[in-house]
Amino acid sequence: MSIDGAAGGGAATAGPRRLREGSAHGRFQVLHTQHLEYLLAAAESCDLLYVGITQPRLDLLRAAPGAQAHRHDPLANPLTYGERAELVTECLVAAGVDRAAFAVRPFPIERPELLTRHIPLSATAYTTVCDEWNLHKIELLRGLGYTVRVLFTRDAGRLAGSTVRRLMAEGAPEWTSLVPAASRDWLLRHDIPARLRAAAGRGGSGPLPGQGAT
Repeated sequence: MSIDGAAGGGAATAGPRRLREGSAHGRFQVLHTQHLEYLLAAAESCDLLYVGITQPRLDLLRAAPGAQAHRHDPLANPLTYGERAELVTECLVAAGVDRAAFAVRPFPIERPELLTRHIPLSATAYTTVCDEWNLHKIELLRGLGYTVRVLFTRDAGRLAGSTVRRLMAEGAPEWTSLVPAASRDWLLRHDIPARLRAAAGRGGSGPLPGQGAT
């Protein structure tokens, strides 16, 4: 199995050959500009992109070995799997990606034995490297038999989803400049800033207002 791609602090192409199948994955809590940049780079590198959404069951939040603690904190997970699938779909279509060129699937990285049920091994796993957790995921995916290609490394200038969520919870309008227009419109339409403000006021314990189990 191989790891190709970025070695420094910026973007790298996935290589000269366009692949038949690829995958990209993330929590997308919430989808911001660097998420979309990553997804579009992956979509341009293959004919069919599987977009994997991690932690699909919020009622079963658990930390994968090596994951940062906030990744299973309810306050860090305002959107259900269904909401994130809808958000990702709207953003990709708004960015000009043909709806037939991608499929949204669960990506249970915290239960790697289930990954191949959702993402075929024939799909090259496109990823980014931001921290030690990303390096751990690369080794995990390689161990399962996936070929991995790094599209971006993020050192200085990395945009964290926690920054966007914090600004939303604080009622600060600056968050709208950190997400694509389609993401901004979806989040406002579903009143996600209010959901985060309410959760922050409750200390972030338990399910967030408006969330179901999926």
